[in-house]
Amino acid sequence: MKRTLGLTAIAVLVAACASMPSGPQATDGPVAIHTNPMSGVPCLLVNRGGVLVADPTWGLALAGTDEQGNRRTYGVLWPRGWTARREAGVIVLVGLYGAVLAREGDTVVLDAAGGDPLTPCTTIQVVKDHSPSPATGARSGPLTT
Repeated sequence: MKRTLGLTAIAVLVAACASMPSGPQATDGPVAIHTNPMSGVPCLLVNRGGVLVADPTWGLALAGTDEQGNRRTYGVLWPRGWTARREAGVIVLVGLYGAVLAREGDTVVLDAAGGDPLTPCTTIQVVKDHSPSPATGARSGPLTT
């Protein structure tokens, strides 16, 4: 009887823990991203495509492939003034004037200075929108958006 109660208590505890959000990033609110302290600096552009993913170091990173076709995740120094926040469990990238530019899970193309981290220079283009609302439509635009 004691063994059955003990096993039941453990099962309930495990189930309760499994249903809880995993850490502070799982709740809605601001998400820390790295931003470039410089703006308007010319750069050599490389089109880099991939999927925006949550990243413990960069906040929002780009998962894609390198020049050799190897899968990897790139850190991104987003333009100065950009922010990110979690809404309904998904990280959204917000431009300088408050427009939502892209969401975690979106397939995007960045015109960026190559290397790691990537430094977007002119635009972010959403190629495949994974937003929950089909009415949202594709988002792209200059870095001042």
